[in-house]
Amino acid sequence: MTSYTGKEISSLRIGTVTAVRGRRIDITVDVDKNDSSLIFQGEIISNVSIGSFLVVRRGYAHLVVQVDEEELIESSAWENSDYQRDVDRNTRILKTSLLGEFQKDTSVSPFQTHFVSGSQTSPLIGNIAYLASPEQTSKIYVSSFKPNTQITIGHLASDSTIPINLDINTLFSGHIGIFGTTGSGKSYTLTQLYTQLFTKLKQTKSSRTLLTNSHFLLFDFNGEYCSSHSDQVLCEDAFRIVYGPANSGTMGNCPKYAHIPLDYKILNDKDFWFTLLEASEQIQRPFILSALRRLLDNFDLASQIHAIFIQFFTVLHEHATEVNHLFDFLVSVHHLTPQWNHDFLNILDSFRNELRFHTGTQSFHIKTATGYTYPSDPNFRRELNNIFASLFPQGFLPNLSDLSLFTIKVKIRFMEEIISSIANENTLHPLMLRLDNCVHMLRSWFTFTSKSETPHHLLEIINLKFASLDERQLIPLIVTRAKYVEHKRLQTSSKGSHYLNIIIEEAHNILSREVNLASDSWRNTRLETFEIIIKEGRKFGVFITLASQRPAEISPTISSQLHHYFLHRLISSVDLGSVKNAVTFIDGKSFESIPLLPCGTCIISGTSVQIPAIVKIDELPAERRPDNETIDLVKLWGLASDSSKEAANTEVGSVDTQESESPAEES
Repeated sequence: MTSYTGKEISSLRIGTVTAVRGRRIDITVDVDKNDSSLIFQGEIISNVSIGSFLVVRRGYAHLVVQVDEEELIESSAWENSDYQRDVDRNTRILKTSLLGEFQKDTSVSPFQTHFVSGSQTSPLIGNIAYLASPEQTSKIYVSSFKPNTQITIGHLASDSTIPINLDINTLFSGHIGIFGTTGSGKSYTLTQLYTQLFTKLKQTKSSRTLLTNSHFLLFDFNGEYCSSHSDQVLCEDAFRIVYGPANSGTMGNCPKYAHIPLDYKILNDKDFWFTLLEASEQIQRPFILSALRRLLDNFDLASQIHAIFIQFFTVLHEHATEVNHLFDFLVSVHHLTPQWNHDFLNILDSFRNELRFHTGTQSFHIKTATGYTYPSDPNFRRELNNIFASLFPQGFLPNLSDLSLFTIKVKIRFMEEIISSIANENTLHPLMLRLDNCVHMLRSWFTFTSKSETPHHLLEIINLKFASLDERQLIPLIVTRAKYVEHKRLQTSSKGSHYLNIIIEEAHNILSREVNLASDSWRNTRLETFEIIIKEGRKFGVFITLASQRPAEISPTISSQLHHYFLHRLISSVDLGSVKNAVTFIDGKSFESIPLLPCGTCIISGTSVQIPAIVKIDELPAERRPDNETIDLVKLWGLASDSSKEAANTEVGSVDTQESESPAEES
């Protein structure tokens, strides 16, 4: 325990131990220590009360107890005394529980102490009890560690003089959960945690080393961390990059974002396409495998498409509508090519009008200027060749992207199945529709390139504000799986350690047990990916940080595996029940206070603290706060005398309220 002068020690003396009942300790308060405050080292500190910590000295042992209850007992001898003082009339008894003890930490300093939970030693009757100093109280919550290995995120809600310092290694080498209702301060707490971490990293390590072995990935569902006036949120703009959809620049004043880079090799990964296309196991997965095995380069592409075009009209068909598959195929190929034939659609429409179908022969024939040309006619193939050449001129298909090449592979394989009648059209056609939707999403959000060409940033933010519902589900899954696989490869192949932290705002959007999607296999794959990371990621240096206003909707497998909890105000009984089942580090008293927590205040529980602590999160500068302010209706409607001029500048935030979340703003 930190040494103080005799005068300072005497100012902290509270009373003596008068009863020991196992871990229940009764302490009788000195008659002159019943004021509401004390003077310690020239400052006024709060006197002992419910929840306060006391240090009981038993020889060289410094035992820590916490006040649970207190009572006042009237002295029976006071009335019979000849000399009566009013202060002697009642005796104040503190009911406390033994928590642990202070021990010397010789690994840091021979004079440094740290708190150890649990103790084999009990106080003796007559031992003196002292009020724990602010420094000691801080150590009780969070043990002391080596210099520059802690971040300060706030102070005790009950005492602003006691800072809460969290050990960087303990906190960020575990999974973190931040839960609370909308407006309770979740986003502010998350921002404070990582702002302090990035600031500390910038001060203590070179940026070159930092960028090499550390990576933070943030999924921002509401654009709170990447708006035009929040380029200083979390860390400086030089250390981060924001990814988003290619067409976001057309939506209001939203800037145009960079595409999310992915290794092009993922396009040859069968599991990637199985998941993305929700492929059924019996027919659709073998179909995708056959497309992946097809060796098709750009030079052979035109001849393959040409062969499909000719072959379609040389086989029998049951219905005239089957030709729609061919036209859809040709249009898809045309859209996937980098060079547009401006006459393509006109030529295709003209060809469609010239086609005729004969139900008797189950074949197509073409109307020409001289009459009709049938498949048996020698001019029929020449007519088809001319039409194809006008649709796809020579050299029209150069330099296709890997994504376009795979898509055409699948389309060609589909047409082969249709022409040969090997597979049921109704089985594969839904797969083709999903393929078109997925390719559109991939082209809008991703760029496929070599891993060596991908720039590395300390923080990558993926802005999902403009994403559709399906994109909000799929993009985090695609990116997380790719990053996790690549990180495991680096961790096992390289000598040095690598660190990956996946931060998910509004985590219930993707970790919910119930998502309105048709495929159960897709939902299982999504949850399985994050459940695998939450269970085995620690071994590979991969960790997850979750923030959610609906913890009850998150998979129990995920919420129960978290190491650290930051619990803001929760009101729903369902959410409270899920937290109670998941969090084993919280006592009944702290749990009962969750619905009553003020904005910007949370309970920290888990392995990062010795005992649960109710903490007021420190304020951040305006330029470092997330962009989630609630609209000020008084200013907007000019209800205040000085607000009418400012109404036009009032901005509407997204979900959590910044003013509510700011721990400094209290009325």
